Amino acid sequence: MDMTEIKKALTETFGPYNDRLQKLETNVIDLGQKLAGRTDVPAGHGGGESLGTLVTKSEMLDRWKSGDGRVVRTEVPYDLKAAILSNVGDPAAGFPVPPDVQVSGSLAVPRFWRALYSRATSANAIETVTATPGGATGADAVAEGVLKPEASLSYGPATVPVVTVAYWALCSRQLMEDSAAFGMYLDGEMRNGLDTKIDDEVINGSGVAPHMEGLVGASTPWVPAGGSIGFDQLISAAVTLRANGASKVVIGTSIADYLATMLVKTSTGEYVISPGANLLAMIGATIVPCSAVPAGNFVACGTPEGCYIALRNDIVVEVSREDMDNFRKNLVTTLVEARMALVVQRSSLCLYGPLVSTAPLGTTSKSV
Repeated sequence: MDMTEIKKALTETFGPYNDRLQKLETNVIDLGQKLAGRTDVPAGHGGGESLGTLVTKSEMLDRWKSGDGRVVRTEVPYDLKAAILSNVGDPAAGFPVPPDVQVSGSLAVPRFWRALYSRATSANAIETVTATPGGATGADAVAEGVLKPEASLSYGPATVPVVTVAYWALCSRQLMEDSAAFGMYLDGEMRNGLDTKIDDEVINGSGVAPHMEGLVGASTPWVPAGGSIGFDQLISAAVTLRANGASKVVIGTSIADYLATMLVKTSTGEYVISPGANLLAMIGATIVPCSAVPAGNFVACGTPEGCYIALRNDIVVEVSREDMDNFRKNLVTTLVEARMALVVQRSSLCLYGPLVSTAPLGTTSKSV
């Protein structure tokens, strides 16, 4: 039996249906790719397009045909790596999930030396003068033709050296490069540590080179009035400095004393100093809690008339591998330093003395 005619008849009969089935299969495959793209592609990465479509849009095939047919490289807007990392968390069998790097650095806190008036200098020493305690006195009203009075005035020259405060730290190059958060952490920690030391120099410096002469040694002793409490003394010192010519008053207390002073209560548990805090602000005074101030004492100064900061260089952070054997050990040195001088012009406008401790206050009743 001749099968040629039978095959020809079958082809003519079912050929159109075969073409339609092939087209239908192709459409089903394309539809599946599009649906997969809508559900699997992360937001913002061209969802709704198949991987084949994205590759075609990248002109990879044209570059492969016109160039080296062995290697072709292109960037496709399809976050395949993110998809793998988000679904495979086994470090041994697949890609490890990257850790969430979190390093919390120190926050900036108020500093006593930064509250003082400061002016820039380009030298390594400050030439200044020291004034008679209390300033010039002796001025009086004068009648016509009468000899005018002489001022009680005494000034003397003084040289104040610029002091360098610095320190350094080591860490591995890998840690510095792999963790940007660690670099920020180290920067903040070392800046705050240097700020703390500068406060200590400004307040407690011995004056023996290379140290500053601090306010504890250069200030006028403060004698508290009898019966006054801690906050009374702060207000009284601020008023005294303002009356003697200070335009701004900065008061430093230890952190514990600051807390004790601000939480003064009556014997019935009521706070008593809230009006006093407003009074300090009204007379141009600022309180700065400072760990460098000796416990049980306070420092108060008028600035800039009493003292100020001559700033040669503010805090500078430098990072280098060119230090000793850092290159061979793959280490990085971080150096932090500042240069400045505390200039005390009038010691009468700088006060230092005891802060009387405060016990719960008794209450009084008004008689009718």
